[in-house]
Amino acid sequence: MATIVDLNDITTSSSTNFDGDRLFAYLSDYAVNDVVTIRITGDRIISSSFLNSSIGKFIDIFGMDKFKNNIRITTTKSIFNQLKSYVDYYNDFAQ
Repeated sequence: MATIVDLNDITTSSSTNFDGDRLFAYLSDYAVNDVVTIRITGDRIISSSFLNSSIGKFIDIFGMDKFKNNIRITTTKSIFNQLKSYVDYYNDFAQ
């Protein structure tokens, strides 16, 4: 079953480790066995702390393949490029 969720429904901010932990907990519950699409709307600042505590932690625990197969993100081009750069760098760093 595929799930679509707005990031605002999980956490109202994307700047702290606490915010990232909230997204990680959601992904751990729903994206391990199913496909989850996260919608990120509007102009939002996404910090490296947030990404490390959510996306990075998910990749560390469940692997890059699980991330690529089970998590989709719809957002603006600028946020998508930021997230893509983070995942690409993380992938290169982990190898």
